[in-house]
Amino acid sequence: MIYTVTMNPSVDFISRLEEVRAGRSNYSKEDDMFAGGRALNVSRILKTLDVPTTATGFVGGHTGAFIEEALDQEGILHDFIHTQNSTRLNLSLFVNHIETRILGRGADVSLEEVNQLMYYLSRVREGDFLVIAGSLPPNLSSEVYQRMVEISVVNGASFLPAIRAEDLAPLIEKKPLLITPTLEDLQVLSGTDVKTKEEAAAAGVELVERGAKNVIVNMEREGSLFINEAKDVFEANGPQAAILSQTYTNMSLIAGFIGHYMRTSDPQESFRAAQAAANAAYYVEALPTREQVYAEFENVHILPYA
Repeated sequence: MIYTVTMNPSVDFISRLEEVRAGRSNYSKEDDMFAGGRALNVSRILKTLDVPTTATGFVGGHTGAFIEEALDQEGILHDFIHTQNSTRLNLSLFVNHIETRILGRGADVSLEEVNQLMYYLSRVREGDFLVIAGSLPPNLSSEVYQRMVEISVVNGASFLPAIRAEDLAPLIEKKPLLITPTLEDLQVLSGTDVKTKEEAAAAGVELVERGAKNVIVNMEREGSLFINEAKDVFEANGPQAAILSQTYTNMSLIAGFIGHYMRTSDPQESFRAAQAAANAAYYVEALPTREQVYAEFENVHILPYA
């Protein structure tokens, strides 16, 4: 089973307008609401790819109830810890197809609620995968990531952390199955100025030497680099058509990889699936469909990086 942990989920409200006039009432042309949060979106993408997943983390209040109802409607298994405080709200404004995001701060969670989540995660076993992604509630420190990873390691499950580079650094030696740093993340993780593809490849190899089993350097529109346990480096092309949104691309990258890896245990082909899912996500405002992801497979070219 693939468990996704969203510590600070959200209700994502999307509004489309022709223009925004400051200080005046603005009326949208169209609105949508979705269950949001980085790891939760991994579950949503996995569901579209027909890969079994269970979403967990914290939800509370009416917004938390909306998330559970939305996941029920999508047929996604979930088992959240219910908190006294309400889940946050995020806003995405599309003005003439240009996206602006306003992210809610989120609410505090209690020590008792954190401990309930840790107890729940103790069920993971060998053959399971734990995706930990997104921000933390405001009152929690990165120690909570270390607790989750320790549970995964002790129980023999694989883990995939998609968190801030500062919080990711001490977890690399625990041998994550996959990490997906950006160029900015690599600068934090390596302590060096990483700007070129050559520098990114070298930094990615260093992360494998430090413990990561697989690294995908997310170079966004330029595609990505993949470094496996043997420290072989490959590259894949990015999106080839007009880009609409970048909001869900990194989570699509992770979902594409783990969804394929769960079935095949083939890291390189899982890299192709990851890039296909990410490229498909660039072309839509929300999440790509199964058909959109699979249509991108033939457009992704994997080449050895020299």
